[in-house]
Amino acid sequence: MNEYKDDLPKYRNPPVVEVALGVFFEDIKSMKLPHSGVFWQKIRKEFPRVTHADPLGILEDDITKLPLPRVWFINEHETNLIQYQTNCFFFNWRKIPFAEKYPRYSTVKKAFERYHNLFIEFLHENNMGKISYKQCELTYVNHIPKDNIWNSPADINQIMRDIIWTKNENRFLPEPKSIQWFSIFSLPDDFGELKISLKHGKRISDDYPLFILEISAKGLGGDRTPERISEWFDLAHEWIVNAFADITSDDMQKKCWLRQSKTKRRK
Repeated sequence: MNEYKDDLPKYRNPPVVEVALGVFFEDIKSMKLPHSGVFWQKIRKEFPRVTHADPLGILEDDITKLPLPRVWFINEHETNLIQYQTNCFFFNWRKIPFAEKYPRYSTVKKAFERYHNLFIEFLHENNMGKISYKQCELTYVNHIPKDNIWNSPADINQIMRDIIWTKNENRFLPEPKSIQWFSIFSLPDDFGELKISLKHGKRISDDYPLFILEISAKGLGGDRTPERISEWFDLAHEWIVNAFADITSDDMQKKCWLRQSKTKRRK
């Protein structure tokens, strides 16, 4: 597996609004809702807010047969989020208006590893056994708002190299109101898949038109030791960054996101 590379394309103004690192594992049947409070005590000073979300996948309590919630722990500035349920653990960085810029992958990964280790410590202290890992996930969400480079979904080729709407006055169809695109690629050596999705939408805060570009890697491979999991995230990050540079236009990279290095392509 590749080592972490720091020579990837970089941007002074990247469009990333959220980064999530997480692991899925065999369901921990002994974990119940009161344990959420026990774990919260370990991180409460840094994550004073708690809320619930719908579970990822189908989870239900063995006794009540009711779905178990996903628990969110949120920091004061709402930029960091820990979410867990009985079969997964995630750390998210989120861009909030007037908050700090994207702190870079290495910083987010260190935060994930720190709190993931606290979660493992919590399991050990409460005699809930070891984690049996099944899959890792790294996801980047990017917002590309309307600007002087693109004005409507028909301008999609100004953003994406491989998608185009041919404008012709003799066409029967009018310009599209919305465009969606989805592709899946294999990671090397059977380490999983890279999924890329693009959809047209509006920003929640002010209904401003934008494209949402999400690039997500999922997988793990046969070796599921903590060392290999760390290396898997570095490989996933390399592929996500290079994929972003590979599919987006030079104009967007240079004029909007202020690319600082040349596009790196795999041989």
